[in-house]
Amino acid sequence: MCIDSGRHRLPQEQIGGFLYALTSIFSVAKLQGRKQFANFTLHRGKPHFLININFNQILHDMKSKFLLSAALLLCCGSMMAQPVSVSEPQLLIKSSESLMAPVWSPDGTMIAVTGDNYSGIWVANADGTGLRQVSNAQGAGYKMQWSDAGSITSTPYVTVDQRRMTRVESVNVATGVARVLQPAAREVKRSRVMRHGQQSLLSIMVDDPLHASERIPALNQYAGQGIINPALSPDEKQIAFQIAGKGIFVINTDGTAPKRICAGARPAWMPDGKALVVTRLEDNGHTFTAGDLYYVSTENSAQLNITPGTQAIPTSLAVSPDGKKVAFGNDVDGCIYLIDLKF
Repeated sequence: MCIDSGRHRLPQEQIGGFLYALTSIFSVAKLQGRKQFANFTLHRGKPHFLININFNQILHDMKSKFLLSAALLLCCGSMMAQPVSVSEPQLLIKSSESLMAPVWSPDGTMIAVTGDNYSGIWVANADGTGLRQVSNAQGAGYKMQWSDAGSITSTPYVTVDQRRMTRVESVNVATGVARVLQPAAREVKRSRVMRHGQQSLLSIMVDDPLHASERIPALNQYAGQGIINPALSPDEKQIAFQIAGKGIFVINTDGTAPKRICAGARPAWMPDGKALVVTRLEDNGHTFTAGDLYYVSTENSAQLNITPGTQAIPTSLAVSPDGKKVAFGNDVDGCIYLIDLKF
């Protein structure tokens, strides 16, 4: 069963939070002595049924209110952290170049993006204005990270004698000047690029993705399957990651308590560390044909589709530092879009 709240249909896991909101409204209405009416559409497959709720009658029926409160206790309280409204995707950055893989600056005032095949780096203000290219190096945008509000650490590559050589450099976003942190070499530890990348478990996943499941005892059952897109939680106590073909998992940074969360790819943490935003894609074996972004609780795996009914195919995403915005790269037109979350 789902409740249609206008912009989105709320899954059954959210009904507890919805009932809590109703009981709050009932209390306010009682204090003000006003009649309150509301229409809500309940979906249980098809057809749809319309239920009219007369708040005034319910206010005089304390038994009903008690039952609603009891229903709240039976439902998942943690789902109250889900957004109460989600905006339609808004165009944020458009360019003659195809752009993807947005990354927010630590203070949320800027956003970095890269081009096809992770070639080059562009930066723009958080509202999408002031787009400018700060690097044209091949592979510069792959796993790029802001090291502070004024520089980006990246791992561009060059080809020498048909061999790919990767270097680590820091790009000043104001001037575009790159400072080499590690000379080009065949093997480069990408954990150097990541914030807190030296955290032992995270460094294993970043630097040895093909064998990480063999080196981490709690993940030995997935030996031979690559671990990709690891993301450290804001409190640095957990790592979200993707196992190819298996979905999204979370594990403690001490290597204990691995748990599968959901299907999807490219997990990004919410600031409170209690939820992820992931992308879920469909393909025909050659190209992506559809996709959506999901807001997923790491506590009980309850999910909310935050891009239902859109034609976008979000292949990459980033959650803003304050958790109020999600930027994503759209595979359909090569533009960057923005979704506003309200809690």
